[in-house]
Parts: sequence; C-alpha cells; structure tokens
Amino acid sequence: IGNSTVNSFFKLFLANCVEKLYSKYVYVPQGSELDAVEAVYRKMGFPGCVGSMDCTHVFWDKCPNELRHKCFGKEKSPTLAFQVVVDHARRIHHVSDPFYGATNDITITYNDTYPMQLLKCLTHQDRTFQTYNRLGLITLWCGAYLLVDGGYPKCFSLVDPSLQDFTHSSMMWSEWLESLRKDVECCFGVLKQRFRFIKNANRFHDLHTISNAFKILIGKLKTLMESIWRKKYNKKFHL
Repeated sequence: IGNSTVNSFFKLFLANCVEKLYSKYVYVPQGSELDAVEAVYRKMGFPGCVGSMDCTHVFWDKCPNELRHKCFGKEKSPTLAFQVVVDHARRIHHVSDPFYGATNDITITYNDTYPMQLLKCLTHQDRTFQTYNRLGLITLWCGAYLLVDGGYPKCFSLVDPSLQDFTHSSMMWSEWLESLRKDVECCFGVLKQRFRFIKNANRFHDLHTISNAFKILIGKLKTLMESIWRKKYNKKFHL
C-alpha cells in the first residue's frame, strides 16, 4: 500500500472514529453519574463543583506560515490549544475544538460550548447546593461550577483562587483549591507521557486531523484508566 493511500485512510479512520465512538467515551455526565462526581468534591469542601478546567497545548510543527503569528504563545513554538474538563478521578468530560496557541483562556472559554452553557445557566440548572458565607450563614445556590486558574473570566460558574484577599483563611482556601485543581494537570501529564503524538511536535498539516487524533486519544485514555482501576481494585471503576 502506498504512503498516500495510508495517509488518506488514516484521516478517514480518525474522522469516522470521532463520529461513531467519541461521544461514547467523552461526555458530560448527568443524573446520578453527575451526583457521584459532585459528591467527591463535596467531601473535599467544594459542594456544587463538577470538575476542573484548563487548556493544554499540542505543538504544531507543520503550522502554515500565514498562521504562525496566531499560534505562537507562551510555549515559544506554534501550538494548538485544547480546553479540557476533567473530574477528580481524571475522567474527561469535555474537550473543545482546537484554538490557535496564542489565544488566551478567556477567549477560548467564550467560544467553547460546555463552559458557555454553564455561564448562561443552560446546563445543570436543576442542581442546588449550599455554602457558608463569612458570617456563618447558609447560602443556597443553583447550578454548578468548575475549578479554574486565575486566567479565566470572573464569574459564578468558574471558581479561581483568591488573589485579592490575603487573610489566613482565604489563603488556605486558595491553596486547597489549587491542590484540587491539579487533577486536570495530572491528566495532561498522563496524556503526554502515554501518547507521543501529543508530547512531541505534531507533523500533520491539517487542523482537523490533529483535532480528531487528539479526541481519539482522549477516549483511549479513559478506557486505559478504567482498566487500571479495575485491576487495582478488582471491580468495576465507576467514574
């Protein structure tokens, strides 16, 4: 089989896998499945939280010259950015379409589907939870939120560490939030160590091919994590 035939087949294979299988493995949980995710965060002091969100960058070695200025960001090389939402068990709930590497987190969020549904209260609007305010009184909230870093929009649905209040309690709360938010960073680390396609410079020209391959590897990582936990605990791993 010639190289051009293999190349064409590979791109067609990726596109069909994303169309047929991707939604089976990567999806936003609902109902009792989401309750289990929220219960983990509730035990750790963050009731109402349903995951952590951050962006990861994939190096794009074959970036076209006319796009290089849009893809050069903090990585000092042309990259594509994917925004990912994971829970504390490192199960991936959502992966965005690719964005050029120089795009900041705020712009990516405003152009991504799931975060905007959260911001506009179009999803999880039937959920409620309670928190205590500084006076020790209970506040009732509707909806859900994600843990993020300081580069994201300041709003109810995206909770980041406090950078304005330097009291002991606020600083301890911010440190605890940062430690919990490392689940998404750990997920990126596992992903890049497991798949050289993501860790090394990508040599595909087509943006859609890179996006499809990234999403397929995300789904593969989910099945690998389930297999590891089944072997470790000898039972089905409910993410």
